[in-house]
Amino acid sequence: MQRLLEWLKIQLPHEAVDPHPLKGDASFRQYFRLTLPNKNYIAVNSPPATENNEAFVKISQAYLNLGLIVPEVIAHDLDQGFLLLTDLGDDVLFQLLSPENADLYYQKSLVELGKIQTCDLALPHFDATFMSTELKHFEEWLLHKHLNIKLSPVSKKVLQKTFDLLLLSATTQPQCSIHRDYHSRNLMVLENQTIGILDFQDAMIGPITYDLVSLIRDCYIDWPQNQVTEWALFFHDAFLKTKLPSQEEFLRYLDLMGIQRHLKASFIFARKHHRDSVDRYLKDIPRTLNYVTTVSENYAELRDFKSFIEDNAL
Repeated sequence: MQRLLEWLKIQLPHEAVDPHPLKGDASFRQYFRLTLPNKNYIAVNSPPATENNEAFVKISQAYLNLGLIVPEVIAHDLDQGFLLLTDLGDDVLFQLLSPENADLYYQKSLVELGKIQTCDLALPHFDATFMSTELKHFEEWLLHKHLNIKLSPVSKKVLQKTFDLLLLSATTQPQCSIHRDYHSRNLMVLENQTIGILDFQDAMIGPITYDLVSLIRDCYIDWPQNQVTEWALFFHDAFLKTKLPSQEEFLRYLDLMGIQRHLKASFIFARKHHRDSVDRYLKDIPRTLNYVTTVSENYAELRDFKSFIEDNAL
């Protein structure tokens, strides 16, 4: 903290710097608000050993160039992991959502997502190898470590068949720039009701439905299925019609991508508990896996997987 304070005094030499800690996210980053006479800033202590600060700086500028509202990097020291950012306020979308305003805010968020997908930065690829690693982590952290499940040969075959299906769907759909954590806790509502975007440093090139399903089948809040479908088709018709002409094809891609995304989220929630002693995400595992079983019910090739999850994880 002392090193960060000394660095901030250099960046803001004419200001009385008094950082106030803010609640962090699921990472190792620490956030502080600087309340100054004319403008507020956010200071971040972001350990370079665990956080991708260079990517954050690069993607922030790329998103600003696209007209997206994101924290602007005023100053940075990548070696120490210090960032000085503009402040997007305290109004997290998750905290403001209600059945009465959800359609307004989600349509606004979907428009911003359309801009993200046009980002032309050279980014790492969310490919089959990367996804396979995440699915293996699901076995390791959720099934083995958290639930203490010893997989039978039959169960292993069910899982592998499911993973192969998910990988095929993800890699055969169109690819674009993806935020990779686009949901209601990483979106801010600003005074003019526009949407600000946080936590984009892990962006990659990946499946075109990835961020969409992350938003509309959010691990932290769920909505009626007819509303989810309406938002999905709004996005399809506005941004994807030329890339995915069939709504049926698009909804299948969305469903299967969602299963992969939710298996990934569930193992992260379990890993935060077992590895990092952070328990607050455990309550979100049942909702996250419920998405998996609900969607799997609609596909004959996933019925065995649905039964496996219901019998072992719910």
